[in-house]
Amino acid sequence: MSSLAYCVTILQLVVAIFGVDYFGRRALLIEGVIQMLNCSVGCGWLVASEIYLLEIRTAGFFFAVSTNMIFTFIVAVQALLTMLCTMKSAIFFMFASFALVMGLLVVFLLPETKGIPIDEMNERVWKKHWLWKRCFDEKEDANTNSVN
Repeated sequence: MSSLAYCVTILQLVVAIFGVDYFGRRALLIEGVIQMLNCSVGCGWLVASEIYLLEIRTAGFFFAVSTNMIFTFIVAVQALLTMLCTMKSAIFFMFASFALVMGLLVVFLLPETKGIPIDEMNERVWKKHWLWKRCFDEKEDANTNSVN
């Protein structure tokens, strides 16, 4: 890690220590929960609404939302109390590792779509991405271009 990153980490540590002393742990944890919920709900549904092709967007969005709701029900309602009792404090590390994995997936697998209209997503984003371009059939593209 570079020296700049170490300086930023130390600065964040100092701010966190004084922030905990000034605001209290409870207030900062509540603020963290509010921010995580805001990002999870807003961004989670946003990605699912624009990631699919126009032709299958309704079915894809339905699948993404229903899968999200099913797993939220399983984890939050059915398994959380059991996991909390058996895993004790390790449950927090488990959820932190989930957040880390999600962050890595976003960094490496989700391209930026800022300023690109939804109907141009295929051509300008997905077909140029190092991983997702494999999902498109080159023969189909050639046929589409020859018809136009």
